[in-house]
Amino acid sequence: MFLVVQSSRCLHLTLLALAACMACGDPKTCAIDGESVGQLIGNLALSGDSSGVDMAKVAEFEWDRMYVFPAYTGAEDIEAATGLRYSADGFQNHVREGQDLIVFVSTGGLACYSEVWSEESSKARWAFSSSAYGSGGIPRQEARFRIDRSGRLSLLVRDK
Repeated sequence: MFLVVQSSRCLHLTLLALAACMACGDPKTCAIDGESVGQLIGNLALSGDSSGVDMAKVAEFEWDRMYVFPAYTGAEDIEAATGLRYSADGFQNHVREGQDLIVFVSTGGLACYSEVWSEESSKARWAFSSSAYGSGGIPRQEARFRIDRSGRLSLLVRDK
């Protein structure tokens, strides 16, 4: 099972191809109680009850570091940052326009990944701010975000 936040057939195929090419072995499912990690993050970002998101509590599977890549990030940059093999054969060789790619990595390789709408997308109701981007990734114990609801959408801003 693979995490899919949007439901277009094209995205399904892209994610299946990504999973097959990105890591040795099968990535673990990202669904928790029937909801994707992206849906769980979105629920918190859009809920008036929450002021922040602690990824360690949302993504309860085993992972050590998370990465958030903006649209157009190329395969070489993803490989360099995560240390995972990433092949562009058979699908787009970069993160899609209007999307962010979230990658959770554990000591054994790829733990989970998700494509979610980016801040630039008119379809987004929530998004990661650019504070989440960076080639070094975010260690699990530091993967906390505050929610800024002052703009047109709820932004997850990294607590540093």
